[in-house]
Amino acid sequence: MLLSICMPTYNRKERALAQAINIISQIQTIDNNNEIEFIISDNASTDYTNQYLIDNISIIPSFVKIIRQDKNLQLIGNVNFLFNFSEGEYVWIIGDDDLLNEGAVKSLFAEVQSSRKPFYLLNFQREIEGILERNYWPSVSGDYECLYKDGMTGGFGFISVCVFQKKEFLQTFINNDTPDNMLMYPMARSFYGLFILHGKALLDRSYVIHHAGGYSWFSKYVEVQSIYSYKALLFLESLVTPEQYKHLLDLRFRTTIFKNNSFFYLLKSKDKWYLNELRKHGILSAVLSTGMFYLMKRIGHKLFCALHIKK
Repeated sequence: MLLSICMPTYNRKERALAQAINIISQIQTIDNNNEIEFIISDNASTDYTNQYLIDNISIIPSFVKIIRQDKNLQLIGNVNFLFNFSEGEYVWIIGDDDLLNEGAVKSLFAEVQSSRKPFYLLNFQREIEGILERNYWPSVSGDYECLYKDGMTGGFGFISVCVFQKKEFLQTFINNDTPDNMLMYPMARSFYGLFILHGKALLDRSYVIHHAGGYSWFSKYVEVQSIYSYKALLFLESLVTPEQYKHLLDLRFRTTIFKNNSFFYLLKSKDKWYLNELRKHGILSAVLSTGMFYLMKRIGHKLFCALHIKK
């Protein structure tokens, strides 16, 4: 089997159904769709998502597997389950609220069949307050450095646009068993695939429509400044040459602007190795400075409000 399309879901029965019907209909347009499987893993939803899907998909094709977990595995556990359960040579994990554009599956399937790269990075669009924006990355050929400019690195952390060759992926990350690593894989894999393993960025069309929201997406200014993006780079240090690693650092570490969530994540972190790596690369002081500025600003605001009320 060539391609496994995997969808983790939890308590989103209507959106999950819309996504499932969309994906099923797209797979059915492919002649040799016996080379594709579609797996839905319901993470022990309390709104009966699993039964809702079964009741509302008129005919469930043989390439579809709908699984209900006995207990909630949390997001990371559910993604790990799908990755290990899938049988395809390539794995595409898609969020249950990230709708695919028309023809996305057929286009990707044809590309994978012909080129067989270790990794694919897909272009996408964002839907913000009902407005669908243009493709996230400009359509370019070969000039991957442009993906790192003007705050566009946020797309590296979007799991629905990363397609992995499973065998090669396991060989690369088999010794990395930190519980939160699965959420870093898209970012690390994006850097690694583009620069080291000659993965391919498919930028000529939009494959996914992402409904922007959550900590990684802030209004219309989109750049993942989370600590995870830096951890992904540190993660690659032992896998690349010093010249390649320096190139990645020069591209990614040129900004000292950090989101507040980076600071709060750092406060909760118990990973001493990671904190030491941030210190060595001069990142820790920048994050702490930003965090302290944010806290002082909050304290100042509260003092102003208190004095204003007293008056």
